[in-house]
Amino acid sequence: MEEPNLQRQKRKGRNQNTPANGASTSFHVTSPQHKSDEASTRLSKRLRHKMAAKTEEPTNNCRPMDILSNDTLANILFDGFIDQTPRQLASISCVCKRFKLVAETSLTSLDLRKVKLPLLSQIINRYTNLCHLDLSDIREFGDRHMQLVLPVREKLQSLKLRGTKVTDRSIESFFGLTARESIPVEILDLSGTMISQTAAVTIAICCPNLKSLKLSNCQGITDACMECVSTHLTKLQALDVSMCPITAKGCT
Repeated sequence: MEEPNLQRQKRKGRNQNTPANGASTSFHVTSPQHKSDEASTRLSKRLRHKMAAKTEEPTNNCRPMDILSNDTLANILFDGFIDQTPRQLASISCVCKRFKLVAETSLTSLDLRKVKLPLLSQIINRYTNLCHLDLSDIREFGDRHMQLVLPVREKLQSLKLRGTKVTDRSIESFFGLTARESIPVEILDLSGTMISQTAAVTIAICCPNLKSLKLSNCQGITDACMECVSTHLTKLQALDVSMCPITAKGCT
């Protein structure tokens, strides 16, 4: 009796797996292209949600430096907080792009006394708003290097060439080029150079805005130079001709 019951159960199971209309069972297979389209749709939805969430974020979470204007940032960086030397400038330029931009557009004073000559042109061309240059005691700096300063000549207010090898030729060329339009330089230091009366006359005529002129230890400066200086440099407030071959006649 058990054997016929077992057979009936097997037949019943086969009948349940077979469709009523006798049709064969079919399976739906998803193509790889369809799967790819579905994945792209889900990805695009996630991206839209992220972008929507980003636009809804509050805008008051900016960094403190972003609030400062370029002028304010320049005052913080260059108004006594760091030495205005190429080494310091290279350090702050590496902080971020904005610091580098502020340095290149806002810096007006630069101490180049320890700069190697091959780098001088690159530095001056980068900082185009320089008004105060200190090139003192660069022993190799001579007449042929004065052309490196030409890019900032029209803006120069202070130029220090103490202890360099400049002569009348470069001084006359540099300042004489603008004889019709005077250079705005107010401070000029040529102490210890090899200039003579020729350079002194050129300076007196082409730099009427000079307030401070240092010519100490210039053996080419004589009494004749003093007359020209006193005639043309009416705004002069400080004159240093110590250790120059000037007599009492030249000082009167």
